[in-house]
Amino acid sequence: MFKSLRRWWQRRKENTTTTSEQGIDAMQLPNEPTPSEWVAYDENLLERARTQWQFGDWESLATLSRETLQHHPDRAKLALLAAAGHQQQGDMAAARQFAQIAKDWGASKKSISQVLIAGVYSTLASSFYITNNLSKTDQYSKKSLSIVSLHSENRLLHKARLLALHKDLEEKKNTIERNKSAYIVKAHTPCLSIVIPIYNNPIEQIESCLISIKDQTEKDFEVILVDDGSSINISTYKSILLNERNIKKIRLKDNLGPGPARNKGLSNSQGYYVRFIDADDTLPANSFSSLLNISNDSDLVRGSTIVKTSSKKHYDLCTHSEITNKKLFDLDQEIISKFLYGHTSALIKNSFLKENKIYYPNQRNSEDTKFITACAFHANTVSATPEFVYKYIKNDLSISNHLNNIKNFDFFYNVFERWEFAFSLCSNEKQTSAISHSFKKACNNYISQVALRDFEKHLNIKEIERLESYIQSILSKNNLTNISTKEILEG
Repeated sequence: MFKSLRRWWQRRKENTTTTSEQGIDAMQLPNEPTPSEWVAYDENLLERARTQWQFGDWESLATLSRETLQHHPDRAKLALLAAAGHQQQGDMAAARQFAQIAKDWGASKKSISQVLIAGVYSTLASSFYITNNLSKTDQYSKKSLSIVSLHSENRLLHKARLLALHKDLEEKKNTIERNKSAYIVKAHTPCLSIVIPIYNNPIEQIESCLISIKDQTEKDFEVILVDDGSSINISTYKSILLNERNIKKIRLKDNLGPGPARNKGLSNSQGYYVRFIDADDTLPANSFSSLLNISNDSDLVRGSTIVKTSSKKHYDLCTHSEITNKKLFDLDQEIISKFLYGHTSALIKNSFLKENKIYYPNQRNSEDTKFITACAFHANTVSATPEFVYKYIKNDLSISNHLNNIKNFDFFYNVFERWEFAFSLCSNEKQTSAISHSFKKACNNYISQVALRDFEKHLNIKEIERLESYIQSILSKNNLTNISTKEILEG
């Protein structure tokens, strides 16, 4: 500190000002403080700052603050160098601020113009370097240095500046490439993610399913094939889609079931909406567009399903009315019931699923109905279209259609367990009433119209009594005194 003060006092006594040098060192200083105003300062700060400017260390220059500079005898020069640093960092507001500070502290307009014009030439040199125009880079780099430096220094400084420029711009180019890659991923986030679990499906089935997806009128989608531990390697599937960029292939080591396989696909999905499709079914060509056209940013969007049997007969499985962005439990109970079935005809907002942590349960039967029930309860708004968006291929290998091979109560338990789950989600009387209606309707369908007819050869009286007891437990648990077990079983 005392060395700095002695140096300042010697300059004061000599009362000399060097004006022969050009550029930064020729700037006029403002009136200097009296001895009573002396404040310690970093005597090497100006020399370091000049070196940083010469070597293009703009980041360091931009760290100079007004508080650091205000008591320095060369504060005007330092403020001007700080302005140059901010200029090269692209912060023009800060550059203008420090240029004004330099002016207030005694920097001449000529000095300010020289440094800022040199900065413009430096920016041009950087721009031409990025485009690999080395001759222009060399030209503007020399111009930048010649404005504010002594000619004897220019040659060495020019080489040093180019080396610094090369290093700095290589780092910037790498950053740009990383940001560009991230932007491309973000910019190309698909509108739809189609998740398809596969388990030893015949190749012909997979190809039919994928071809129906490829033929969609809406093309902004990704396909995620999840091989659930098949004995057939997924790479052997010769679909025309497998060479497309918009398809992902995931192989699970073990057979975990369709629920966990779909969850794996969901966790790897990027689409705004997600759709789950079975590998043995197909889609009408307007399936995606029909759902998107009615979606109106709803959390859950439904369409109608048509069934195709082995005898090539077609019939409607579930037909929806047109609904646009409505609260589900404000709708008619018959409409509500239809939203609790058929996950494959649904379009579901990806962020909605992940924010509400809705996943398929880890079970082999009825995992889809539990999943879609959770979606229906948590959805803020729903939409639906009467247009057919899914072709359900009914075949003997389907778990849900292979009734004659199921000879005990476990089948019914899986069917009705989802209603226990639905009742557990009810939070008001309106929801409970709607689920009661759906529960009664489901019992009639599964027991009176389908189940007892198909199972009469296999269910004995004890199993039927067990079934009655189970249904009664659901009714009692949820205080459904207005519905009797006999009423349900007899339809």
